[in-house]
Amino acid sequence: MFKKLLSHNLSFPILLIITLLVIIIAVKKNKDSNRVLSSQIMVIEDWEAILVEKPEYEVANSEDHILVFHNCQCPYCKSLNDEIGKLKESHDFNISYYNRVFAYDVNIINASLASECAKDQNIFQDYHNLLYENFANLGNLDFTKVAYELGVQDTTQFRSCFETQEKLPILYRDVRIADSLGIDQVPTIIINGNMATGVANSELIKYMLNKD
Repeated sequence: MFKKLLSHNLSFPILLIITLLVIIIAVKKNKDSNRVLSSQIMVIEDWEAILVEKPEYEVANSEDHILVFHNCQCPYCKSLNDEIGKLKESHDFNISYYNRVFAYDVNIINASLASECAKDQNIFQDYHNLLYENFANLGNLDFTKVAYELGVQDTTQFRSCFETQEKLPILYRDVRIADSLGIDQVPTIIINGNMATGVANSELIKYMLNKD
C-alpha cells in the first residue's frame, strides 16, 4: 500500500517536469525558427512609393500589401504564386497583391507582355496561372490563342496590344524598381516594407504578415 502511494505521489511531479520540458523545448524551437526567418528579411524605407498602380488583387480596406518580383520561368516563383493563391482563398489576411516582373529573357518578356495585355481584359490571374503551368514551354505558346481559350472578350485588341509591345514600358519600370532595391534574383517578396529574396514558403509569408 505504501509503495503504491509513493509511486502515485512521485508520478505527478515527474509528469509535471516532463510537461514543462516539452513546453520549454517548443518555445525555444519557435524562437530559433523566428530568428532564422527574421535573418532573411530586409526592411525597405519609403516602400509605399513602389506601389505605383492598382494591385492585381485587392480586398476592401486592405491592411497588408504584398509585392512580388517574379518571372514565369522560375519554378520557385510558381511555388510562391501557389502560396499567394492559398492565402487569398483562406481570407485570413486582408491583402493587396502587386505583381512585378523581373524580365531578362525573350520568353519571359513575351509572357509578361501577354500577361499585362490580359490584365486589360480582366483575365490577368487566370492567364498568369496558366503561364506558370507552362513555364517550361513558354517559347512555344501562342499567347493570343491562350487568351482566346481563357475567354478573352476581344482577341483583336489583345493581339494588337501584344504585337505592338504596348506594355513594354511597364516591364522597364519594374526592372528599374528592382534595380533601385538591389534585387538580382527571383522570387523576391515585399510585405509591408519587409523584403525577402529566394524561396518563400507559407511559414515565411505568414511570419512577415504578422511582423510589426
